Amino acid sequence: VRGQPPHFCPLATGTLRRIGIDGMLLNMIWKLPTPPKIKRIETKAKKEASNFKKVGFSQKRMKNGKFVLEKKLEKWELFQEKVRVFLDALGFQDLESGATSWLGRYQIDVAGGHEGTFLVFECKSAHQPKLKRVTPEINNFAGKKAEIEQAIREKFGSKYNEVKFILALEEIDISEEDEKTARENDIYIWGSHYLKTGADLFTLIGPLSLHYVLKELRVAPKSIKDEEGGADYKVPSFRITVGDQQLYSFFLPAEKLLNLVYVFRLQPGNEDAYQRFVDKKRILGTKDEPGITEFVNNGGFFKNTVVCSFERQVNFEPKPTGLLLQSTNIEFGILSIPKLYGTIWVIDGQHRIYGYAGANPEVKKMNVGVMAYQDVEKKRQAKDFIDINQKQKSVDPNTLWDLLSQTDPYSVQGAITTITRELNKSGVFKNKILIPGKMFHGKKSLYPLKLANICNSLYDRRLLDYKGRDNLYKQTPDVTDGNRYPDSVIEYPVTVLNQYFSLIWDIAEETPEWRKGFIIHNNGVNIFLRLLAEVLKFQKGSWDRQVTKGLLEEPLKLYFQDKYEKIRETRIETSNEATRAKVALEIIKHINQKEETFAREYIEQTEKRERSSFEKLEPYQTLKELETSLRLFIEEQLKSLTTNWWKERIPPDVQEKAKENMVKNKSPWPWVKTEEKTPIFYINFPDYGKIIQRRDNWNDVFSKIFGDSTVVFSWLKELEDIRNKIAHFRNITVEESTTLRLNSTKILKIIKPEEEIRA
Repeated sequence: VRGQPPHFCPLATGTLRRIGIDGMLLNMIWKLPTPPKIKRIETKAKKEASNFKKVGFSQKRMKNGKFVLEKKLEKWELFQEKVRVFLDALGFQDLESGATSWLGRYQIDVAGGHEGTFLVFECKSAHQPKLKRVTPEINNFAGKKAEIEQAIREKFGSKYNEVKFILALEEIDISEEDEKTARENDIYIWGSHYLKTGADLFTLIGPLSLHYVLKELRVAPKSIKDEEGGADYKVPSFRITVGDQQLYSFFLPAEKLLNLVYVFRLQPGNEDAYQRFVDKKRILGTKDEPGITEFVNNGGFFKNTVVCSFERQVNFEPKPTGLLLQSTNIEFGILSIPKLYGTIWVIDGQHRIYGYAGANPEVKKMNVGVMAYQDVEKKRQAKDFIDINQKQKSVDPNTLWDLLSQTDPYSVQGAITTITRELNKSGVFKNKILIPGKMFHGKKSLYPLKLANICNSLYDRRLLDYKGRDNLYKQTPDVTDGNRYPDSVIEYPVTVLNQYFSLIWDIAEETPEWRKGFIIHNNGVNIFLRLLAEVLKFQKGSWDRQVTKGLLEEPLKLYFQDKYEKIRETRIETSNEATRAKVALEIIKHINQKEETFAREYIEQTEKRERSSFEKLEPYQTLKELETSLRLFIEEQLKSLTTNWWKERIPPDVQEKAKENMVKNKSPWPWVKTEEKTPIFYINFPDYGKIIQRRDNWNDVFSKIFGDSTVVFSWLKELEDIRNKIAHFRNITVEESTTLRLNSTKILKIIKPEEEIRA
């Protein structure tokens, strides 16, 4: 329905259907029409028909005098039609597109207007012949602007007082230079995924998507025209003052809230936005699980409020309440909210609001609780968004990190994000990092790195901590107490990281699978940043590529060659923090073997932490209990025979080996404390069997307890290899763990019959 505000028209010129469940009409779903692959035009104007024929249309003249013109559209022409269909569905008027659309001397791909704003599109597709680079196309488009604007005024008079120029791209990557050129020429870019996200949004809220498009083109919000009239929505509200901030708590019907709200999205051309895009499944549901729209259609109601901020100035008129409200920081009154599309920014609760968009008309009248505050300059929104989503529900960490570089660029996290974005521009990292709203390739799978992974790795290693030592933070003259991370601090870490990873890349030249499958991947970067932290400490905070090459080249080449066939397993194994630490330690030890002063403290501390964690595991505790009990049992039984039991009852070779271990202060028992010096603490695991099976010991004491020496000896023999693995802090298999548990239980039941042994 042309000429009416979109909120009167639930469809515009798109298609609409409802999902029926058990005979009930439920979810309203909008869908953009698919552009026909063959364009068909009928006209009685001979000149018009002639013009179409000139641009490739076949022509037939009917008996009634009409001309029928048809043309099969090329792929790049279909892209233009997709743009036209999108605008048509949003309710744009005076739409023109294709080869016969002209403004002044210039052919226009797509054009159309809405309430004083006219959009002019230049559409470029990867399928288009003789396509130039994007930057020249932008400059060429910019050169046409003045004449096109004049042609619009001549054609439409005062109907349109604002013109926006948009370059729409299909499967074409855009560079930093492209974006800069577009900004300088006041041209907006709709990247390859814009129409896809626009269609997704249209699926949820239909023609209200129009106001998102206009807002992202920086068009002033349009007035909401409804049956109530007036310039404001007036609602009863509480005003709560918290510190220097005033919060407003009120209820508003969902249909009115849908007109007012807007959700900022990260996308090309709008990179200062922070809000993640909506999950359609949460709203529309799936075959197996109902969505929010069905929930509210069936009488469901959300008892928690949505959190928003007012972009426009609101007015609050306090009303007397007598003794009802005695607190000085809580007031009751009437809140006046300007009736303008897209002037309330949703910080939390967008899915709840969007769930009402496709609901039944009566359901849309349901009131939704809102907590909002005045934030015209949008300074608080991003921080509140992070606080809410970090503490209450999971949000894409890439979005959160990207936000920090925009809202708090001079914090350590903001600086780290800026550094990571800079790495994506050149060197071995160029266009390999997936950054929200910036895709240089068509598929996410083509990006081996994610922004959050690199940022977390830099942050966890404290490589940019201004309080730390021997890291990538170098103070510049611009640094002040109030700003530790000015722009001048960024250049040095970017340079070092590029040089360091290019060095690792060069070292792996003879083992290309390491390049392809690990080095410039999330897990690989994490591990090599751990190594970089130790390299910087070794060089006492300075960076010298040649010194680093001399330190790393030989050990890393050997490591890469030695592990060449296990790269895939390494990549899979390093998917968690513990195994990444283990592989990093392994690499650092390789380097330490060449240069013994390298990372010595790191190796000691890491091994100590690993040992501490390992000691808490069940196999370690099981073996500890078994060996401790065996030692005490043997000592107690032999002491009952003679006070000089060590010399008289312990085999000479066992005594000799224990003596050697004592001299070296090396106990084969990892849990023996250094202050414990009795010889039995220094015997080896196989020695238990030797002592028990010695003829005089067996005849005098142990035969009465065990009955059959071969049985207990076989149990101990089965445990020998398992025990050695555990003593050296190596993992054991499930089968080995089972053997340890069963054999230990059997032995302990014999030597400690009075205690209840846990199997």
